[in-house]
Amino acid sequence: MSTLPPEPFADPSAATPGAAAPGAGRTVVHAMRQPAAAALLLGNAIFLFLGVSDLLFTIDGWFSQFDNRSAYTFGTFVGLESIALPLIAVLLATYVQPVLPQARTVLAVALAEYAVSAFFGAITYLGAFVSALPLVRPTFDGMVGRAVWFGFLALAALMVFRIFRALYPPVPKANISYGPTVYGRPYPGQPSYPTRPTPAGPPPAGPPPAGFGPAAPQPGGSPVDVPTAEMPAPGYPAATPAAATPPVAFPEPTVRMPAPAAPAEPPAAASAAAPAPTATGPAAPSDATRVMPTLPTPAPPAE
Repeated sequence: MSTLPPEPFADPSAATPGAAAPGAGRTVVHAMRQPAAAALLLGNAIFLFLGVSDLLFTIDGWFSQFDNRSAYTFGTFVGLESIALPLIAVLLATYVQPVLPQARTVLAVALAEYAVSAFFGAITYLGAFVSALPLVRPTFDGMVGRAVWFGFLALAALMVFRIFRALYPPVPKANISYGPTVYGRPYPGQPSYPTRPTPAGPPPAGPPPAGFGPAAPQPGGSPVDVPTAEMPAPGYPAATPAAATPPVAFPEPTVRMPAPAAPAEPPAAASAAAPAPTATGPAAPSDATRVMPTLPTPAPPAE
């Protein structure tokens, strides 16, 4: 039994001289997509210009030979080149990933070329139909064959249009109008707040339930601050009523009121009058001030 390690197998791709690296063809295609798409669109535009020139820019027999020129140039507007070249350019720009940055321009130019082909194709279709009108078989064969080519053109244009709408969808415009509104109803787009539902039908007869309505007045005539229960709005918690605070009583202060001054006597009468005798006892208060009586202080209880 041999204990030697097995010989490594040689890579056939490395041994083959001049073998291409994997993915080299894809790299070349990616690098050539933009110029290839531009060349296809430019070539088709040149073919369309030559067809318009052959159809319209003539001097001899412009009107009498118009039907023959229409039958001759119909394949230029609605033919293999005018249908396949724009479609291949669109597939190179959009189908092979990643999408080219110029894909929008390629799609727009392809749609424009298809529109030109459809317009002049319709004109040449009618002119070719008139040119072969005296003969039944050529007229029928030409009408059916040209209608088939028109169908191919419409199918290719529809495919390009749908690719354009899929890659670049239209942006919707905001349609907001601020017209006259009803009082109490919000403007369009303005959030509305929850309101209290209004019961249907006439109000119930009789006094309101306890806790609702205005407070009843006291016997003195002043209303009492009684908290009333109100229905909270939907989605908001009920408010807790505040407790009533009793009034604070203040003592009445003692006020000294000045007495009115006595009228002055003439000087002669004052000198003739004799002084009044003084009586024994407590002195009387002067006329200048008058003291309000105060309550006697109670004596402390005997032990």
